[in-house]
Amino acid sequence: MLDMDTLRKVPLFEHLREDQLQWLLDHGEEFHAEPEQYVFRQGSTADYFYVVLDGEMQITQDNNGSEQVLNTHRGGSFSGEVPLLSGTPYVASARALQPTQLLRFDSQAFREMFAVCPIIVSKLFSALSWRIQTTEALSRQREKMSALGVLSAGLAHELNNPAAAARRAASQLTRSLDQVEPLLLKLSQQLDEDQFQELLKIRSAAAAKLSAPDTLDTLTQSDLEDTIGSWLDDRGVEDSWVIAPTLVTAGIDLAKLETLLEDVGEDGLSTAMAWLNASLGASSLLREIEQGTKRISELVKAVKSYSYMDQAPLQVIDIHEGINDTLTMMAYKLRDKHIIDLSWMAVGRLFYEMEQYQQAAEAYAKVGRDSPEFDTMLYELAWVYVRLGDVQRAEHALEVLAVSDPGSQYIGDGTLLRADLLLRAGAFDEQCRKGSNGQGKVCSPGALQLYEDVLKRY
Repeated sequence: MLDMDTLRKVPLFEHLREDQLQWLLDHGEEFHAEPEQYVFRQGSTADYFYVVLDGEMQITQDNNGSEQVLNTHRGGSFSGEVPLLSGTPYVASARALQPTQLLRFDSQAFREMFAVCPIIVSKLFSALSWRIQTTEALSRQREKMSALGVLSAGLAHELNNPAAAARRAASQLTRSLDQVEPLLLKLSQQLDEDQFQELLKIRSAAAAKLSAPDTLDTLTQSDLEDTIGSWLDDRGVEDSWVIAPTLVTAGIDLAKLETLLEDVGEDGLSTAMAWLNASLGASSLLREIEQGTKRISELVKAVKSYSYMDQAPLQVIDIHEGINDTLTMMAYKLRDKHIIDLSWMAVGRLFYEMEQYQQAAEAYAKVGRDSPEFDTMLYELAWVYVRLGDVQRAEHALEVLAVSDPGSQYIGDGTLLRADLLLRAGAFDEQCRKGSNGQGKVCSPGALQLYEDVLKRY
């Protein structure tokens, strides 16, 4: 049987008078919960304020199907005040962990309690403030952990691609090197010193080409491979279909092959081709390994910069480098180049507002001609150059805008700005000069003509 002595053991009620404790006994209702029994559930209507007299009650919250433990209430604790005060459903669930004895008050009794027992209000709101701070801290921590998980998954994906490529290339490199040595020994028996030197020259030039190969479309690449493959077949070179792609990528065309044939002769051609294919293949694989490890190094550097690892809390930083590192870290999300362009536009505007116009110009210059933001960038860049006092560059940006996107929404404002710049320079009328070859003349509109164009158009 619940009595006043039991209520006095509850910190929330320990300073109450006997008449106040009696009011609690008259208006409260005892409630017993068995282990694993829910006292209330998240999202259900808030009907009661609960005080734990004995036992344990765990408070949990469901977040996208994942249960998060917020707190564990033991004897003397209370729960349910927030939804009753705000008129909202329970924001969490309460489950008994062991046989638990509770005292509960319905919504009306809970509100009357404030008038009957005013001292409870300060205790209630003091605890409420602490709970809100704890809940916010847990929420922030959960968001950080979630963001870290997403970031880690994206970074792992970005690291896996170059790592897998480097591992695959290293495996293939072993086989290529195993082929190079016996072929080199065979060549030493078939070629004299002069012939071997000519072969080495071709190999050296081809290896340099591999470091920066030409970008060929699929059809052109296929045609060149067929042509070289046929040339090799006609001269009895085995595995021409394997050798031809390597030669095309290395920039070895028919003219160079004919020269090579003259240098090494018919007898040494097959061995020379096989050695070139194996040797250049090894160089190509080394390049793949270099690119893969370089990409991994860049990602590690970006992670260190992004997290300010091993750096002092107060420092001078390069904002461009920081943005580049952030974009590198977020590359798995920024597959759309438009997002990157918008980022550079935002940086340019930030520098412009800070009156750091040179940095603003550098940020705007990151936006390419193929960007949907190119016309916006040109117009805003023109204003940057105006602030820098570089009228010539400002006019050039506006001229490019007029030519590259005549339908841009900035054509009107850009034309007026261009006319204003010409007006300040005293160029009222059309300006003409001789062509670059000394013949004819090239004319550009003056300020008056540009103003008239705007009037006609708008």
